[in-house]
Amino acid sequence: MCGENDLMDSSVVETYPRFQQIVGKILATGARVITSDHGTKPEPDTAELHEKYQRYDSLVWQLASTLAAANAGSPPLLVKIDTYPSFVALGNPDSLYANDGLHLADDGCYVHWQKCIATALDDNPCIR
Repeated sequence: MCGENDLMDSSVVETYPRFQQIVGKILATGARVITSDHGTKPEPDTAELHEKYQRYDSLVWQLASTLAAANAGSPPLLVKIDTYPSFVALGNPDSLYANDGLHLADDGCYVHWQKCIATALDDNPCIR
């Protein structure tokens, strides 16, 4: 949960370099990175953090785009599943969340998330 959890008590400037470091260590092993929870989501209980989420996500997108350009013609090294706008596109209904308004609901939300992950596991070079 690098991103959402970190941004609760850290700035984007502190949080993003941690994400870069984690990605760098994973890529150094020869593995690709697919991140979903690291993409933030607009939980009803964290409205005060949504602006930070958007700034953080923008930096992650920049990194994914840079890595994709450097590795053109191959599956992307970093795939970011864009959870925030996908939740908004669904109308961000309360049914996506548990009763606490923060954690994901057991039913409904995980079906949507599984579809996003299945798409990301495809070797399609699209990073968004």
